Amino acid sequence: MIICIPVEGGEGLQSVVAGSFGTAPRFLLYDLGAGTIEYLDNTSRDHPRGMCQPLRDVLDHAGDAVVCRGMSLHGIQMLESHGIKVCRTDAETAAEAIEAFKRGLVD
Repeated sequence: MIICIPVEGGEGLQSVVAGSFGTAPRFLLYDLGAGTIEYLDNTSRDHPRGMCQPLRDVLDHAGDAVVCRGMSLHGIQMLESHGIKVCRTDAETAAEAIEAFKRGLVD
């Protein structure tokens, strides 16, 4: 299972979770089975609010779930229509977000 988390930097599991999915500088892709990390840069982070253009980049790589602090309704609907579960978290770091996801402590 691959989890996509919008993050501010590239500090691995200590990366700070971005406040918004659509304007995050990059996405951390974490493979729960292998324990590996990949990054996907957000090439569309300057999109108009609610248009969530980064979805084009993420859909092919997002895996099974997105764990984020915030996302537009359009973004949630788009991801869910492609079978990707969207979960909300208040976690500060990617490691905390992944742990919350594993424990079912995400909305």
